[in-house]
Amino acid sequence: MRPTTVKEVSTRSRLRQGSGESDRRKAVPKYSTTIDNGARDTSTHSYTDEVSRLHLEKAQLLASSSEIGSNTEMRIREAIAAYDSLRKAEIIVEKEFRETAESAMKIFAVNTLCAILLTE
Repeated sequence: MRPTTVKEVSTRSRLRQGSGESDRRKAVPKYSTTIDNGARDTSTHSYTDEVSRLHLEKAQLLASSSEIGSNTEMRIREAIAAYDSLRKAEIIVEKEFRETAESAMKIFAVNTLCAILLTE
C-alpha cells in the first residue's frame, strides 16, 4: 500500500508543477531587461531607465520566488497529508489484525477448555 500511495502523490505533484509552469509561462509577460549598449549615456533618462529595469527585474524575481515557495509548501503539505492518511490506514489494519488474533485466541481457549472437560 505504501509504494502506490507515495508514487501517486509524487506523480500528482509533478503533474501539478508541470501544468503550473506552463500556465505561468503563458500568463506572465516577458519583459526585456537588456539595454542597448550603444544607447547608454550619462543622462538622467538612461539612469531612470536602468532603475526602472532593475525594479522590474526585482519584481519578476520576487514573484517567481514567491510562487516557487508556495508550490513547495503545497507539495510538502500534500506529502504530509498522504503520509498521515497512510499511517492512519496502517493503524486501522493493525488494530483489525490484533482484534482477529484476540478472537482466535479466545476461541482456542474455549475449545481447549471444552476438550479438557470432555476428557475428564
